[in-house]
Amino acid sequence: MINSVLNQRYEILEKIGDGGMAEVFRAHCRVLNRQVAIKALKQQYVNDAEFVRKFRKESSSAGGLNHPNIINIFDIGEELVEGKTVYYIVMEYVDGWTLKEEIVKKGKLSAQQVVVYGSQIAAALAHAHSHHIIHRDIKPQNIMITKDGIVKLMDFGIARTTNSQTMTMTSEAMGSVHYFSPEQARGQVTDEKTDIYSFGIVLYEMVTGQLPFDGDTPVAVGVKHIQGEFLPPSKWVPNIPVDLERIILKCMKTNPVQRYNNMDEILYDLQKVGSGNSQVDIDDDNSQTRVIPVQVREYDKVEQKPVRQVKKGESKVSNRKSKNVKKKKDRLMTILGVLVAFALVLGAFIVYQNVLKGGLGSNKIDVEVPKIIGKDKAEAEKLLKDVGLEFEVESTVENDEFEPGQVVSINNTAEGNKARQGFVVKVSVKGESDLVQVPDLKGLDEEAAQKIIEEKGFVPGEVKEEANKEIEKGKVITQNPQANEKVEKNTRIDLLISSGEEETVFMPNLDNVDINVAKKQWKMQGYR
Repeated sequence: MINSVLNQRYEILEKIGDGGMAEVFRAHCRVLNRQVAIKALKQQYVNDAEFVRKFRKESSSAGGLNHPNIINIFDIGEELVEGKTVYYIVMEYVDGWTLKEEIVKKGKLSAQQVVVYGSQIAAALAHAHSHHIIHRDIKPQNIMITKDGIVKLMDFGIARTTNSQTMTMTSEAMGSVHYFSPEQARGQVTDEKTDIYSFGIVLYEMVTGQLPFDGDTPVAVGVKHIQGEFLPPSKWVPNIPVDLERIILKCMKTNPVQRYNNMDEILYDLQKVGSGNSQVDIDDDNSQTRVIPVQVREYDKVEQKPVRQVKKGESKVSNRKSKNVKKKKDRLMTILGVLVAFALVLGAFIVYQNVLKGGLGSNKIDVEVPKIIGKDKAEAEKLLKDVGLEFEVESTVENDEFEPGQVVSINNTAEGNKARQGFVVKVSVKGESDLVQVPDLKGLDEEAAQKIIEEKGFVPGEVKEEANKEIEKGKVITQNPQANEKVEKNTRIDLLISSGEEETVFMPNLDNVDINVAKKQWKMQGYR
């Protein structure tokens, strides 16, 4: 496959991945001059109609999804290469690594990083679910992380629409056993709740670096999913934020009914954990998911001593003690009454502030996160503040697709998601640089080119002319420095301008002609 060209367009450069049913290559698109990823079905499966159907279904499942946290599908094809049939999918190329690789490298991720990655995964799944696509194979191996920290969900190879038939263990591949849901293990109907369960396990693994269920065989692991007994994340990471653990445990409920209703709810709760200023509202119940308790030491039993009988002469003392106890109880009741009254007054004041005056922030509503990626920092901040959201630059990154100061990514939510007013949207922006990109002036007339040179902070340089039959007269043929080069401001830009097609003239044959006659013919041609 290396050095092959598919569809006279995609030049295969190198192999970058190998899965159960497909190989992945880095390729160059000659038409759009960009890098792409090519996923090719392995040769041992090309004659299996069922495998070919599954492979093609990946492009149809993900091809209709357009989201910054989902790998883009560009093309699909079938071609003979060296006499062998190649089924392939052309996808967005991601220069990065898998979430699994990051977990293995770091052991476990910080709670803040879990919220950042988790929010992006949740946003991607919410988008897929809104288009009635269930992934059904959510695992860290199917989640890419770019060098800028952007999450990309991929591999919709066993995805199904929400109106598909029941899946069984024997009818199709069920994804990775460590991450699939109890209903997948039973061969029951799968829906959005299946992805929610698997997402909970991914969160668990990010937080702890451990898998909640393991076993010697796939069947043994599947049984553990059904039984639903596992150590809580706090057993591995005692300082895990309580609300983050509650989110994980709710996602991993054995009974689908007791999980979150949808990914939007999870995203909303993750945003609250990320903001650190609001408690997650999760109903605790005794569901079928049983968390294995951590062992605690037994305390010694309290020795019961016999009750001493009151002697006859002690009755008055006992009465006095009883009266003293009664007085203390009366004083306590008085204090409690004052406290209750104070609480009622305080409650009335809060209600007045919140409801009648709209104070204390209770009038905040959920709003849609506006589109700010690619916007300048100031413009992005204004767009967010206009809808009641806060803006924070969390990091600066290098990215050739953006100008310095532009928003490259949102780190704790996504464009189009709902967020409560006051929520802090954390972003990464392209760092400011002393170098600027040279504009492309080719094909412009000289006046327009010089204007752009000055507007961009460069200095007009030397202008030369040259005959050129392809470039219209007065237009720029080439420039120095070349377009898109990174140079310092105030750099001089030289231009080569077309003088049009070189004029050709008829030269008379003057061989053996008298000199005087030759001069006359020469003048007749317009020459001196």
